[in-house]
Amino acid sequence: MGDTHICYKAEGKKELCFKVDEILELQFEMGNGGGRHQDIPAAIAYVILKADPDPQNLFYFSISEEYVLLNQTKAHDFCSKVLNHIGERYRIPVTYKLSIDTKKKQNAIAMVPLLLVIIFFIIWLRLKFLN
Repeated sequence: MGDTHICYKAEGKKELCFKVDEILELQFEMGNGGGRHQDIPAAIAYVILKADPDPQNLFYFSISEEYVLLNQTKAHDFCSKVLNHIGERYRIPVTYKLSIDTKKKQNAIAMVPLLLVIIFFIIWLRLKFLN
């Protein structure tokens, strides 16, 4: 594939490949490790394709460290350096964002009102039938 593709393979996962000429931008955000690692800063990198504005996962990693602000961590610095190196080599813009809206996140947020309605309905039923 040479210099025409950017590929990444996570342990135990399928290799992801993106054609360089189809990439509009590289973006990354900082978050928490998730699960039992909520206090570990994690960098999540995304590829924005010209044909599809929905961010595609490129890679994710975390570094266990003490921190105050997520944008002042080793994970942020390392991710920034890796993406800037790729961006400079292939002339792709790189952006750090506080939060990147993916379809998965938008779907999760869209479920909140539905869950609230269900919760209020359950509370109403319990109050109605307990009295």
